[in-house]
Amino acid sequence: MRNQPLNEISALMSGSQVSTPQFNPFSAQGINAAPIGSYIGQNYANQANAAAQQNSGLFGLGGSIVGGLGSGGFFNGLTGLLGMSDRRLKKDIEPTGENLAGAPLYRFRYIGQTETHVGVMADEVRPLHPDAVFTVDGFDAVDYGLLAVRHQE
Repeated sequence: MRNQPLNEISALMSGSQVSTPQFNPFSAQGINAAPIGSYIGQNYANQANAAAQQNSGLFGLGGSIVGGLGSGGFFNGLTGLLGMSDRRLKKDIEPTGENLAGAPLYRFRYIGQTETHVGVMADEVRPLHPDAVFTVDGFDAVDYGLLAVRHQE
């Protein structure tokens, strides 16, 4: 646009035609829109993962709750915060001579399983630590994390 007047004067003086101005095409800078959909999806995935981890910690009742009382001590065997500790779910129950926060520990097998576990009986924990006993699907469960903390006190 700035060269247009000069172009017209030059054309009048020389008798040639006025040339059409040449413009550089617009080139956008490399700015992309924020991927808001990705952010929302990732936030949902993070929240779902956190909820799944919390639920598996609170309600993952399968497997061994307290491992053997070997050289590492029975706290090394804690695999979850809650353990099914209802006497009705266990067989081959034998006392170990140890205790967890005052509740006697037993070696036992869950009915239908061959693996040996070590843990407490909920009916013996309830008088000592009533807030550590919960009911899950009609069976008693014990908060081993709470018992472990109280055992160390």
